[in-house]
Amino acid sequence: MSEENDSKKVSKDVRPEKADLSKALSIIPPASSLKEKGKKIVERRLRISYDEGVDKGNVKLSKKLASELGIQKKLEMVIASKKKLVFDSQIDESIQEETKVFVNPDEMKEKGVADNSIVTIRAFQE
Repeated sequence: MSEENDSKKVSKDVRPEKADLSKALSIIPPASSLKEKGKKIVERRLRISYDEGVDKGNVKLSKKLASELGIQKKLEMVIASKKKLVFDSQIDESIQEETKVFVNPDEMKEKGVADNSIVTIRAFQE
């Protein structure tokens, strides 16, 4: 019996070393650094508005909206997930409205798009 007690004591005394928790936590980045990256907005749904002053093939939009979506020269307009149209962008600093883009009424009527229609705008990828 004494041998059994000795073997039990030996097995209880042998314990694996605990891992250092601070080393494990140093690998995981803090939440604040993950939040900073965030997602870049790629597209946005907004309304179109007819404007006689806009040339055919162009869309006039605010500078803030263009920078937010990464639009520089061309943009893609999707209407009701059916019509995809590509336009040259005309960035205007005087426009304060970020929920509208301005288009030529004659061109939109030819393409069957009514005034105040909701469209999706994104930068054109060639």
